[in-house]
Amino acid sequence: MGNLLSSLPKTIHASLALAIILFLGLFYGNGGFDFDTIFWSWLTRFIHVTVAIMWIGLLWYFNFVQIPNMPKIPDEQKPAIGKVIAPAALFYFRYAALLTVLSGLILAYLNGYLHDAMTLGGGGIGQVWGATDRSEALATVRLAADSGINFFDMAPMYGGGEAESVMGQAFAEGLSKDVHLTTKYLLGDRPEDEIFTALSASLDESFARMGRDYVDVFILHGFVIADGWSEGRQAKILPRIAVPMSKYQNAVIPAFERLKASGRIGAWGVTTASTQPENLAVVSATVRPDVVQCTANVLDSSGSLALIEEIPGPRQVIANAQNAGTGVMGIRAVAAGSLTEAIDRDVHPKSAELKDFQRSAGFRELAKSNGVSAAYLAHLYALSMPGVDTLVLGVKNREELTECLAAEAAGSMSADLIAACDASVAS
Repeated sequence: MGNLLSSLPKTIHASLALAIILFLGLFYGNGGFDFDTIFWSWLTRFIHVTVAIMWIGLLWYFNFVQIPNMPKIPDEQKPAIGKVIAPAALFYFRYAALLTVLSGLILAYLNGYLHDAMTLGGGGIGQVWGATDRSEALATVRLAADSGINFFDMAPMYGGGEAESVMGQAFAEGLSKDVHLTTKYLLGDRPEDEIFTALSASLDESFARMGRDYVDVFILHGFVIADGWSEGRQAKILPRIAVPMSKYQNAVIPAFERLKASGRIGAWGVTTASTQPENLAVVSATVRPDVVQCTANVLDSSGSLALIEEIPGPRQVIANAQNAGTGVMGIRAVAAGSLTEAIDRDVHPKSAELKDFQRSAGFRELAKSNGVSAAYLAHLYALSMPGVDTLVLGVKNREELTECLAAEAAGSMSADLIAACDASVAS
């Protein structure tokens, strides 16, 4: 033992070996662990703390031991310090510091610190998801900003411009302009030579409402479909909300790139609420969007947005986007109210949302058995979905926002609870 502790490398290596043995003992003694985000976060934190202690300790050694005492060391002994002790100490100092930074970055990524886990959506404050008023909408925006949310997702369609007007008033009343903004435009199927003009004009109108001259992301509101599509339960309205693939490639992409080059937008994106195969091509193309908005909920349902067949599912779109390096904004965490205790607005008796609500009865029971609301559990599930960079919150007041903040603070959902959620909505 004395020989072991007399050598710094031996001591370090023995300590690490002992830590591994203890870990394996705890692992098998407790029936094993789930190799999920929580596990890797714990392991990374252990490494982060261990190497941080090492290099900080060596920093103290250099500053309070070696350097102050060098003048006291006889000249004939100083070469031993410079050639043997100092290089060894510097080796561990440098690489421990490097590992501290790298493990810290990994830990930050695993816990969502390197990106905004949540984005405040404009649908709620624009009264798409039930009634609210301007004062409550403004208070919700302020609470979001005060809570660290700095990404706001707007669109002209949210309340006929109401959501963007709320943001404009919030900026006028002192909201920091350092926040990040998106806006959108429902382009539809129009002549190619009109596409840039339409996008540019809508952007100008959004700027006027929000009191800004720049947005971080400009998103195609609607989605891309195959040329000549004539099927689906609402095919007649598709020309108003969907862009044929050829026009997307020939005119929409160049228009977005032109707006980006002009400095009026920082990036552009598309909505993929209806996940037909064309959207897989969109997110994986050579010239692809910087951002994609995609359904992210336990039902894998886009509700009334799913105007055509949803094959493959949204998780495949998310996976493709992730593999392509395209950012993913998860939407519809509560499936337009279907994953809440009650849909708080009038919906058609044959609406997709009502069908989803009926399908979610088991999910509500699961939430109740865990002592939380269905909305809380739905947001926790969506926040735990792999590949989702930020979750757009469709909240309309501070109460709903607070519930989302609590879900985000809870961290990743356990694998067992994820499985239980999936089972509760299986049909």
